[in-house]
Amino acid sequence: VVAVTGYTGVYDATPHGASGTVTGVTGDLAAAGSSLNLGSSYTDFPGGTAHWTFNGGTNYLDEAGDVAIDISKAVANILVNGYTGTFDAAPHGATLASATGVAGADLSASVTVGSETFTNAPGGSVAWSFANNNYAPQNGTADIVINKADAVVAVTGYTGVYDATPHG
Repeated sequence: VVAVTGYTGVYDATPHGASGTVTGVTGDLAAAGSSLNLGSSYTDFPGGTAHWTFNGGTNYLDEAGDVAIDISKAVANILVNGYTGTFDAAPHGATLASATGVAGADLSASVTVGSETFTNAPGGSVAWSFANNNYAPQNGTADIVINKADAVVAVTGYTGVYDATPHG
C-alpha cells in the first residue's frame, strides 16, 4: 500500500513536498527491495505538482501519481510613516519605516512610497503599495498633517513730535 499526500500551507521560506509511506504485506512490512521517490519540493508561492514514483522491486507493482503542493501567500509587516508637525515652510512626505517578512526578511525593495510632499497646512496623504510574489499585496496611505503656525506679529506705535499729519 502506497500512501502519498501533498502539502497545503502558507509561505514560510522553506521547501515543501509530498510525504508518503509504503506498507508491504504481512511479514514484509518495509516492502523490501522497493523504493519511493516523492518528487519535487517547492519553496515559493504557488507551489506546484509533485510527481511521485514507487518502484516495487521484486514483489510489488510499480505505482506513480501526482499530488499538489499548495503554498499560499504570507502577510508581510509594512510600516510607512507619515508626518505631523507645525508649518515650517519645508516640504514633508512619507517614509518607509520597515518592511519585514518571514524570518525577518527585508522586503523594503518591494515597497513603493509616493514621492508627494506637502509644505502648507493642512497637508495631505501619500499613497504606498507593496507587491512581492510570496506575500499578499498591500497598499495604503500615510497622512501628512501640517498644523498652522503661530505668526509673530509686532505692532509699534508712533513716537514723535506733533506735525499735524496722521501716523499709524
